[in-house]
Amino acid sequence: MHPSADSPYDRFIDGNRTALTAEEQTGLQIFRGKGNCTACHMGPTFSDERFHNTGIAWRDGRLHDEGRAAVTSLEADRGAFKTPTLREISLTAPHHGSLGTLEDVVEYYDRGGNRNSGLDPELRLLKLTDAEKRALAAFLHALTGTVVEGPHSDRR
Repeated sequence: MHPSADSPYDRFIDGNRTALTAEEQTGLQIFRGKGNCTACHMGPTFSDERFHNTGIAWRDGRLHDEGRAAVTSLEADRGAFKTPTLREISLTAPHHGSLGTLEDVVEYYDRGGNRNSGLDPELRLLKLTDAEKRALAAFLHALTGTVVEGPHSDRR
């Protein structure tokens, strides 16, 4: 069992087809398809555990945080950060608090992030409609469930 469970998404995946609203189901389709979110957010934790430059460290054409390069000193790691889990994302500050809400995150990725020379090639302008943006944010909220702690958290 992963450290978060019993979210509406988990119940949906386990066969309860009413666990997600129609809007959240649309958001799941966007997440897997047009949004290209699964390029980085995959598996039970919704993270590929890799480092990506999504442009979040870049503002007004300038780098504001070295990211992974502060550890590796590699040019390719400038502005790259580990893909965060999306589990419980509605309870945490998206992107280290640089974006205030999940709706802000959706807007950020819809416009393709902050352009820079090392931007991950998976990021692109999405051109989501307002309804698609709302659906994607609704799906992200549906990843919030019960946090399970401890080494024996899968035992009941």
